[in-house]
Amino acid sequence: ERWIGTLSETDTLIVAAALASKEEWVEEVERKYSDLESTANYSTPSRKYADTLSLPHDIDGYFDIDEAIEAAKDQQKPILVYITAHACNNSRDMENNVLGDERVLKMLHDSFIVCALFVDDNTDVDGTSLGRKNCQLASTNWNVNANPSFVLLAAESNTIVGTPYVYNTDVEAFIEFLNTAL
Repeated sequence: ERWIGTLSETDTLIVAAALASKEEWVEEVERKYSDLESTANYSTPSRKYADTLSLPHDIDGYFDIDEAIEAAKDQQKPILVYITAHACNNSRDMENNVLGDERVLKMLHDSFIVCALFVDDNTDVDGTSLGRKNCQLASTNWNVNANPSFVLLAAESNTIVGTPYVYNTDVEAFIEFLNTAL
């Protein structure tokens, strides 16, 4: 009975009507619940740091570059690295005015692996903060020292594509930037 709540009303009626005995009905509900659990890996909660970090507009993403690289290889998609900070008004401005644009959201969903690296996060990672680790990664690997900044990485080689995109709320310019990786 606890699984019934995970099914839509329509699914519940279909299952109840299609199955004659209670035992068969329970088995079918358990199967559907299991199917739901197997698709739950797509959401961010099972990813590193997703219990405390999130992306705006329900963007599905990662908060660890190694996980993003693995996903990019598996899905053959370029990576959009979003270098941001919790306490950055310009990051919120980009999120509201650019990342929230319908066209941008569609591109991110369909064509990219998104990885947000928070440079001011205090989560402890091997004796240092996640923010310090991310800041060093951005500076060393992509010569990025400002946030918000965006870096495109090729799926197959993880090499930078084009030049980093820094704070600019021009949606058309951002779409053009994203297109350089496609």
